[in-house]
Amino acid sequence: MKFRSALVTAVGMVAVSILSATPASAAPGWQYLGGSDFYPDKTGAGCHTNRFSSGGGWIKLTYYRPGYPYTSTKIRVYEYDPDNADDFVHEMMIYDWTTAEVYVDDFVDGDNKKAEIYFRGPCEGAPSVHVYD
Repeated sequence: MKFRSALVTAVGMVAVSILSATPASAAPGWQYLGGSDFYPDKTGAGCHTNRFSSGGGWIKLTYYRPGYPYTSTKIRVYEYDPDNADDFVHEMMIYDWTTAEVYVDDFVDGDNKKAEIYFRGPCEGAPSVHVYD
């Protein structure tokens, strides 16, 4: 009887951990920074995401563009700078539902010693990203 009770408890704990999985727990070794849709720029020159604060090193992004499956998209990575022009970090071609990594250590700055990273890309197709540090 004790074995059956222990087995039921163990199975229940596994089920709870699977059901409560989050993007952060789904990526061992990576800290989930959050997700963002792409929003139109005020100038009408394209779309951008919210900013994500990274401590440096590598960041990982997962790109979603459900309106345009199986197509590659040009994404540009920038580091926000409140006092002057934003720094260009990297440009990549990425497919919908794929993951890429970008090295941002050289862009850590300011009093907070963080790189404030954002992404620019097309507006069409409801694009979004999830970012990990």
